Amino acid sequence: MFQYAFGRALSMRRNEPILLDTSGFGKEPSIDTPREYALGAYNIQEQFANLLVTAPFNTKRASFFRKIKRRLLRLNDFTYHSSLAHSRATFFEGFWNNEKYFKEFSKTIRHEFTLKNNLTAAAEKIVTQMIQENKEGIQTVSLHVRRGDYISNPYARAEHNIVTLEYYEKALFYLASKIKKDNIKIYIFSDDVPWVKHNLKMPDYAVEYVNLEAGALRDAEEMHLMSLCSNNIIANSTYSWWGAWLNRNPSKIVIAPLQWIRNPYINTHDVCPPEWIRL
Repeated sequence: MFQYAFGRALSMRRNEPILLDTSGFGKEPSIDTPREYALGAYNIQEQFANLLVTAPFNTKRASFFRKIKRRLLRLNDFTYHSSLAHSRATFFEGFWNNEKYFKEFSKTIRHEFTLKNNLTAAAEKIVTQMIQENKEGIQTVSLHVRRGDYISNPYARAEHNIVTLEYYEKALFYLASKIKKDNIKIYIFSDDVPWVKHNLKMPDYAVEYVNLEAGALRDAEEMHLMSLCSNNIIANSTYSWWGAWLNRNPSKIVIAPLQWIRNPYINTHDVCPPEWIRL
């Protein structure tokens, strides 16, 4: 989603179409967690680059330089570079995890990241429930616990910081200093709900677990549900980052981890908008 937002903003600045290169899916390095193209769930400008467009950039020589670039530019994944935002280049490969690349087009990006298809019955049920809670003055909170490949993949575990239980306790304490506990309803989103139930105790709050693993919800729907909550407690994950960013509540409280990745020499100061609370 960061890649699309970066490219879409660039296309609007240059008044040129954006073409998506999906040829890398299924060809990830063995150390990376395999991904599938999933932007088709959204109302984006979905045009794909064909082989004639991508071929010059997929030669062995180009692949070699991409591997080198990945090592050299890893330190800049979270840093905004004005030269990139206004570049006249035609092929871009990277992550660009920084709102500054597309903030001026926020309205368009938010619109295009709306769901294309109707919600499943399971998602619709939760939405109806959230709407009713909002009418009753309840402040809903999405709380995301990311484990998955952060635990199972040695490379991901070495790269990404594992958010501690202390972080979530601090986040809840901060939230309770702004909102009465009786008015808070927490929706837990996690790829390891049993672990959360066993380890993260919240006896003072109304809690509901949104379990994607049960198969009733799609990934995009779960993110959509996050965005419908009044407030968000996110993990060091672009998944819940986007759930919070797409939240249209003007008075939302978003809490994010201060330590985003393990490497202390990589600057992640701008990975979150400045109004978000970092703990």
